[in-house]
Amino acid sequence: NRQVQTEDRKNLPYTDAVIHESHRMANIAPIAIPHTASKDVSFQGYFIKKGTTVFPLLTSVLYDESEWESPHSFN
Repeated sequence: NRQVQTEDRKNLPYTDAVIHESHRMANIAPIAIPHTASKDVSFQGYFIKKGTTVFPLLTSVLYDESEWESPHSFN
């Protein structure tokens, strides 16, 4: 008869998994915090000059078929 606490997380693996999968599927913040390239770099065939502001798109990771077995399904 008490509220769930952070320490309970290890005993609630299903609840923890549902929360993480909900966050992945909901994609509540598709654009992450902007970063600045600290040096000239080539990435996937693109040249990014030092000092360029880069906006990471989390959708590209959250639905990447090389990372997830079924990225468009709630698992």
